[in-house]
Amino acid sequence: VWEWLDNFQQRSQTRNMADLCIRYARSLPWVDGVVVGMESELQLKENLASFERPLLERKLLSEIEATRPTLSSETLDPANWNKD
Repeated sequence: VWEWLDNFQQRSQTRNMADLCIRYARSLPWVDGVVVGMESELQLKENLASFERPLLERKLLSEIEATRPTLSSETLDPANWNKD
């Protein structure tokens, strides 16, 4: 999954993984808003910069959706994560 994400992060010319994720979510036509968290003022500034950047191209969105890996609910649901 990390290699797949890294590949699309490089191909999309986004600044980092968070930038890719924010711009991906904003690019989906059915998404009305995006909520993100932060741990520092620097992250706030980086997140705000991602919201100012253009949406991802439709072709790249289609490639992401066509090739994204399938993950189990245990991976996706934070309640199942090992907190050690």
